[in-house]
Amino acid sequence: MLAHGALATGALANGAPILKSLGKNSEEALIERQRLLAKLRGLLAEGRSAAAYKGLAGEAANCLSHPHGQVRATACSVLAEMGEAGAPYVAELLKRFDIQERDPEVQKQAMRALGACGGDLTSLQEVTALLEVEVKKPEMQVATLRAMAELGLAESFSETIVTFAKGPRTHVRMAALTALGTLGAEAAAHVDLIAGRVAEPVMRTEALQILGRLGEPAAKYLPQVADCLRDSDPSSREAAAEALKSLGRFAGAEHEKTVQKVLKLLDLPDDGAKAAGITALGCLGAQLAGGYAHRIAGILTCVAPEPVVARVEKEERLPPPYSPFELRCLAKCAKYGVSQTAEQQPAPLEPPRPAARPPPALPSFLRKPNCAAALALARLGKQGQSYIGTIAKMAAAADVELRLACVKALGEMDGRGQVQAEMILNRFVDKEPAVRAAALAALSRLASRGVELDELVVKKMNSMLVDPDDGVRCAAALAVVEVGGPYAFLGSSKVLPLLKRPQEEAVVVGLKVLGTLGSRGAVVICLTVSGIDYTFLRSSKDMTKAFGDAVKEVISAEAQGADVCSESSSAGASSVNVKAVIVQPSTDAASALEGKLDAARLGEALDRKIGSVDSIARAIIREQLRVGDVTIACQPAVHAEAVGGLMEDPRPSVRAASLRSLGAMGGGSPQVAGGLAGRASGRLQDGVCEVRAAAAFALARMGQAGPAHAPEVARLLKDPLPEVGRAACEALGRMGASEKLPSDVLNSLEAATKDSTFRSVTAAAAEAMKLVKR
Repeated sequence: MLAHGALATGALANGAPILKSLGKNSEEALIERQRLLAKLRGLLAEGRSAAAYKGLAGEAANCLSHPHGQVRATACSVLAEMGEAGAPYVAELLKRFDIQERDPEVQKQAMRALGACGGDLTSLQEVTALLEVEVKKPEMQVATLRAMAELGLAESFSETIVTFAKGPRTHVRMAALTALGTLGAEAAAHVDLIAGRVAEPVMRTEALQILGRLGEPAAKYLPQVADCLRDSDPSSREAAAEALKSLGRFAGAEHEKTVQKVLKLLDLPDDGAKAAGITALGCLGAQLAGGYAHRIAGILTCVAPEPVVARVEKEERLPPPYSPFELRCLAKCAKYGVSQTAEQQPAPLEPPRPAARPPPALPSFLRKPNCAAALALARLGKQGQSYIGTIAKMAAAADVELRLACVKALGEMDGRGQVQAEMILNRFVDKEPAVRAAALAALSRLASRGVELDELVVKKMNSMLVDPDDGVRCAAALAVVEVGGPYAFLGSSKVLPLLKRPQEEAVVVGLKVLGTLGSRGAVVICLTVSGIDYTFLRSSKDMTKAFGDAVKEVISAEAQGADVCSESSSAGASSVNVKAVIVQPSTDAASALEGKLDAARLGEALDRKIGSVDSIARAIIREQLRVGDVTIACQPAVHAEAVGGLMEDPRPSVRAASLRSLGAMGGGSPQVAGGLAGRASGRLQDGVCEVRAAAAFALARMGQAGPAHAPEVARLLKDPLPEVGRAACEALGRMGASEKLPSDVLNSLEAATKDSTFRSVTAAAAEAMKLVKR
């Protein structure tokens, strides 16, 4: 990735002289121009931020006034693909709609570019005035409607959009429907029009998605949505199922006929129809469909037999009629006109046929009745809860998809949290990684709904942080953070290996988890107990637990009222490592507690306590028990250096995640933050906008180390992308609230409140000025 980025940077550097040659008018120059613009589009693989940062958007904008319409259209298309990087050139795009412009393709691509790059401009009123002009060409109507949606102007032109939505041309009506979908709650006024588009196959999926987002105003169309569960288009069926989940909670007695209609699907031999009917019943909820829970549970236990695959005998492969050498000889004969007999001529080669694309896979609850039944029972309230044992039993079925559906159902079911948690724990030993990951996600959902998971469950979740599968480890890390509490901090050291994995997603998850934990208050105490003889012990596991309990009791006395947990592990023949965590309400409280705790005094208290525990004392027969290597640290400081080590990673998403996690940690301890702040400031010049924004975010949260780099952050106020400018404003406001900023930085921030290309940057600068010290 780094090599590719370096190559692209070189190409971008050479872009200016190359694109200046576009003024030539010869046919050869036109071909060259088209080739170079195609290459320009290829360079967009580096991302819109790199294009903006290197000034490539400006070079493309120079082509907007070229005499050749194809070049102008291509330039508009390139700016559209660059997104917000083309925002400074909206005035040039607007000129494409002057009376002198006769090429409709140029105008269409210019409208696309306006939609992609103009949404945050202070000159938005100019775009608004432009869109009020009557548009008669269908292609321009589609481009205009899409621009309205992307610019957020649909609300101002709702009547115009409705007119287009009732027009005779399908592709125009479809663009108008998309624009109506951006209205949010205001789209409820046009719910009848949107529901009418469900009857048109090409618009059905879009219309169903909008109806699902509207909620209660669209509930009267619930029967039509349910009918779409049997649509021939998989995407429409999936959209209908999602819409039913949203609309089902508004179902009432008036939808009883819909229930009876859906029940008929359960009698059909087609598994897809049956699964669709069961899904619909689950979405309709306990009030309407709860009485049919027994029937759904019966379908859950009906496991379809595995399909029998006919055995195919190994096909005997015949040798080719000609060797490679003979083929080359035949080719030379053909070149020089040497005749060949019919026996000598090889069979003509057929052109390769493109492989047919497989249809998009439907989710299991729309294909398999038993998977649909498990998820439906989870949504049927108390009637469904009575079958929790059946669901737990089927969670061990041979079918992987059925196991996944049952585990998900156990996580979504209400009312018996701890019982469900223990049932889900059984899937931690599943041979399929996807099922183990689903079990962790299910426990996370239980915790997010307020279910208190007991210590055994949380410890088991922590143990999954060392699962051999990366996906499971990521799921475990995210679940542990959701559960929170002291055991989440104990598991943080097990998250560190994710930062060294080759998979980018695993590294980003690890950084996110460590950043989240680092933003919370906790003190970590590590110590080693030596002088132990395990010779006469029946179980070293019981011994390490006794050490952990003793340490927890002593620390609880030192930090009264704190939530403390500990874990112990044997370390060699005569030692035990103990780690304890004291959770605090904030990082400031954790820092205050760290200052109060004395490692020497704590070690003496632990000496006395551990020696007095009978089960431990009987094991100490060789030498005097010793407590040593006591270290006390705040949680943010524990992993800050490991997280900061990825700031220079070649992968942009990893660099951005590292900086954001570092900011959440506050840079770690003051001693660590100083060095990391200097390295983070170097990322302010990164070629990727997300990384530059994350660097400003991190520096603003590094205590006294961050404000020293305020001048570098202030340079981002003129960044070509608004998200970076907003991050700079927020960072300077945060820095200025605690430290007095240099006068030149204040002047730059004040100037941004009056003269910025982007509205949101102007507003963010104004908010920052309210916070800074004068």
